[in-house]
Amino acid sequence: MNNRTLKDRLLEFVDYLNITQRAFEQSIEKSNGWASKPGNTLRDGVREKLTEVYPDLNINWLLTGEGTMLKNGSQVVQHNQNGDNINGKTVKVTKDSSEKFLEVILEQSKQLTKSQEQISKSQEQIDRLISIIEKK
Repeated sequence: MNNRTLKDRLLEFVDYLNITQRAFEQSIEKSNGWASKPGNTLRDGVREKLTEVYPDLNINWLLTGEGTMLKNGSQVVQHNQNGDNINGKTVKVTKDSSEKFLEVILEQSKQLTKSQEQISKSQEQIDRLISIIEKK
């Protein structure tokens, strides 16, 4: 049996977002300290605001503790120390986008290896030419 309260799950979500409780409250237009005392349920207006601001949050999980915190369990939200990322934008990394990113990195790594091999061959040719010139 899950003995965790709505407040516990709400604070877990705030912790997951890696933002302050106050920043979270402001994001859903609630007063200072609201997240510490949400009660046993959420009013419709609060549910709507949470869904609007945090579309990946599983409201059923928040209310009942059933299921996973996020609607899409493979999604990762990354924040810097201020709760945002570059230019104040939150970065959402999905499994598909991370796999594509990895493919790009691997391809660039192969190209870099080829370039290094070409540079090495060129250097060998330069060394041979210098040797020939020095013998004359």
